[in-house]
Parts: sequence; structure tokens; C-alpha cells
Amino acid sequence: MCNVLRPYGKLFRIGGDEFVALLHVVPSERKNLCNRLRAEVTSWRGKFIKSLSLSYGYVIADENANYTFDEMVREADRRMYENKSEYYKNSGLDRRRR
Repeated sequence: MCNVLRPYGKLFRIGGDEFVALLHVVPSERKNLCNRLRAEVTSWRGKFIKSLSLSYGYVIADENANYTFDEMVREADRRMYENKSEYYKNSGLDRRRR
């Protein structure tokens, strides 16, 4: 995440595996940034864990001029869970099974 997102703003760890990024990205670069992040995660290989998955949701500040910061966070969180659900649906994995 740092390699791809840090040049555009700040990253904050808000929980064990949860992060918030406050970024300034010009509209024409947004899709490319998401694709680069996805490629970075897909190509990652660790010493003890062979692969990584990432679910994310984002909100663009000018989507809704009336959004408060808390509403933006809730909406991004909702979209992240939507993305996560789609991942499990497409992968065939059962996230409830250990």
C-alpha cells in the first residue's frame, strides 16, 4: 500500500488489518491507481504466506457535498464490505471456514 498510495497522501492504520488513506488523486488517475494497487497485491509473495488479498472501499470527497467526514468513512466501509463479499463470491472460498 505504501509503495502505491503514499505519493498521493497519508496512510493510517486504524485497526489490526484496517487502514485509511487520505489521498489527493486527479480524476484521470483514479482508475490507474486502483489497478496499480491491485497489481501490487496480486504480485506480492511472502516468506511464510504465499499470497495476499485486499478488500477496499473508497469515497471521493466531491461525490456528495453534504457528506460529513464520518459519513464518508461509513460509506467507504460499506463499499469495502461489498468488495470483500464479491471477492469471496468469485474466489469460491468460504471466509467462515478455518
